[in-house]
Amino acid sequence: MTFNYDLVILGATLEGIYAAQAAIQFPDKRIALVTQGFSPQAAIAASSFRRYFSLLSGSDIIYQTAMVEENLSLLAAQGVDIIQAQGIFTQTPSLVLEVENRYLRSRAYLLAMGSEPDFSELSQFSQTTFPKPIWTAQTLDNSTDWQEGNDWVIIGAKPLGIELAHHLATLEKKVTLSTRNSHLLPQEDRESAHFLQSSLEAIGVKILLKTDVQAIQSQTAQFQMEIRDHFLEQDFLLNNIDHIFWAQKNKVNLGGLNLAEIGVQFNKNRLVVNPQLQTHCPEIYAIGSAIAGYDLPSLAQYEARLVLQNTLVGKQAAVNYYPIPVCLTEAPQFARVGLTEAQAQGFYGNQYQVKRSRFSTFSAQSKSQPSGFCKLILDPQQQIIGTHLIGDHAKAWINVFALVIAQKLRLNDLQNLNLPGLELT
Repeated sequence: MTFNYDLVILGATLEGIYAAQAAIQFPDKRIALVTQGFSPQAAIAASSFRRYFSLLSGSDIIYQTAMVEENLSLLAAQGVDIIQAQGIFTQTPSLVLEVENRYLRSRAYLLAMGSEPDFSELSQFSQTTFPKPIWTAQTLDNSTDWQEGNDWVIIGAKPLGIELAHHLATLEKKVTLSTRNSHLLPQEDRESAHFLQSSLEAIGVKILLKTDVQAIQSQTAQFQMEIRDHFLEQDFLLNNIDHIFWAQKNKVNLGGLNLAEIGVQFNKNRLVVNPQLQTHCPEIYAIGSAIAGYDLPSLAQYEARLVLQNTLVGKQAAVNYYPIPVCLTEAPQFARVGLTEAQAQGFYGNQYQVKRSRFSTFSAQSKSQPSGFCKLILDPQQQIIGTHLIGDHAKAWINVFALVIAQKLRLNDLQNLNLPGLELT
């Protein structure tokens, strides 16, 4: 069979553009990027690289949009075929991507289409006429109405919702954060999540754990919400709500690709992939928030690089998130790399150790900012296998600890390092 391309990337999201940029290092490979209807601004909104652009000024959004347009132009100049259209997969009988009466045959395809809010849980309230929209990250981008009013309820404790709660609290808004989980960020280290919760509560954010929305009603120009408390097994009302932000869950952005018909499988609104990031259709790979997990740039970049190795180099590398440092929230900064305490217990039983410390930088001290939190997880040989940081500059310092873990350093090695600007006590 004759192939038009070695790799076709679907979705002009920022992770799709990043994958195309990384593929340029293989000059002997033919690469195409099919935009799938993503405009530059939509690329920002749907991307795993998105870090609450909803709170940026209009000029910042214009700048980001211009950067996406410039990147597409640069990719075209460097040999990537930019196809401004929407494709659909068909079997004829082999797999092809049909784009405006043109058939693209590729050795591999990469889905980089991001995800979008899933409002299926709100369908029970569809008969209600609301006084204003229920906000999402995408709709906040296109409006300044969110600046009016003082009382906010954020439904769901995804990183974006936590960041928004922190930002609104610093603007002296009244903020309530409701989550059905027993603690924030349930996939993370529980103790670190509790410290994060305390940090939010210290600036006035009210956090409702193990709660579900039972009803949303119109109340003149405001909302009224009925909340179920699963701790107390009783319902209560929240009144006089000016704004509701939906941060509960997302669903994969399918874009009419005909995926189910060609054998691609889904689980809870996410694409099912194997350790090599292949779907059940082996020619099709997927990255980013479409395959679950967080909408984080470091993870999407790592996944894109791994797919390029597997498709353009011919390796069969399996995904391994253990050494990848991530910053889960920007405000307050919560970053981690390696194992959680629960994961360490699963590997080592009771033979692991935990070291806790105040985490602070000289910069934070000079600004009279409160100290943060550092938690180190050690294996039986005192090797550092997990680090969790909350506080000023955690996003930068987690990269140092990623190197510490990669080099298999022990606690004594860390204590002997000269780390200017960092205080661990």
